[in-house]
Amino acid sequence: MAITRVWQAGAEFNDTLLEFTSRTGSAFTTSTTAPNTGTYSFRAALFNDASKIFSTTYTQMRTGFYFRHSGAYSDRVPEIVEFKNGGTSVVSVYWNGMTNQIDLYVGGVLQNSAASAIFATQEIYHNCGLDVKIAVAGWATFYVEGVAIVTFSGDTTVGSASIDSIRFTAYVDASTAWSSYVYIDDIYVDDTSGEASAAVPPSLTFELVHPNADGTSSGLTGSDGDQINNYLLVDEVTPDDDATYVYGASSGIKDTYNMAAMSVLAADIEVQSVIPIADARKVNVALDVKYQSIVRSNVTETVGAAQAVDTAYALYWDRVTLDPNGSVAWTEAAVNAMEIGLQTAGTYV
Repeated sequence: MAITRVWQAGAEFNDTLLEFTSRTGSAFTTSTTAPNTGTYSFRAALFNDASKIFSTTYTQMRTGFYFRHSGAYSDRVPEIVEFKNGGTSVVSVYWNGMTNQIDLYVGGVLQNSAASAIFATQEIYHNCGLDVKIAVAGWATFYVEGVAIVTFSGDTTVGSASIDSIRFTAYVDASTAWSSYVYIDDIYVDDTSGEASAAVPPSLTFELVHPNADGTSSGLTGSDGDQINNYLLVDEVTPDDDATYVYGASSGIKDTYNMAAMSVLAADIEVQSVIPIADARKVNVALDVKYQSIVRSNVTETVGAAQAVDTAYALYWDRVTLDPNGSVAWTEAAVNAMEIGLQTAGTYV
């Protein structure tokens, strides 16, 4: 069974709509008030929501995320998370403040409820997960802290036969609103096609590290007109788009950068993957400009598949699960010694 990352978001770019795709009503913001990890989390006020629209549709998915709220009405049923297709609800999970239950809906129809006081307490992060298979013989299970809280087995196609987006906290009406802020952090969504049965989504967190020096290669040209200290043009926390950047005018040009050290890992934490990310755009809509990520460990480089670049800034990323130096599991020391970079690809004339 292959599990493939579709999307992840950790709020550390301090730019909600760079990581999410759409919203109804007001957008999420980023906040330093209550991050689960790092500096920022996503924060939603009353009637806010945010969605990530995927580039294709899926029939099996899982999501993991950390969820915290600052208040829930005792007479309302606010939404926690929802898989959708267009405007149709496929699978959704609600906190029922009237009954202290977690409600699981399939196709907009309540299918199961479970008594749980987990979300009755404010200002505590909970590791949540939702694993679904959209099929006549499908399933949907919602987990908190690795424990299955509410589940459904049967026809999950009643809303739609596939999923094209995920939504967090609903902009619906006063009956489905949290009474105060909701904080969400360390989100990921995976394609779980081939999974034989529902399984606990793993507890994952993300740490964003930035370039702190030029690395082995400095082939790209900076917005300052040279190829010296290019890392200073790509090391900002919040991407500044056309203010500072590096660029290439032909295919096959690359930069790599030394990276700041990650936080010291606790004894029970291990590195699952390195995810190089670039905020990029192309200038000429007619050209087939592409981006490739680079992860360099010792003298060995892993170069990602070429990804087509749009004319608007967007995030492009790869997930490298093994250290290129020996194809072994990542260690903290290897992460701290690696270089991350990018390479131009595609057509430039």
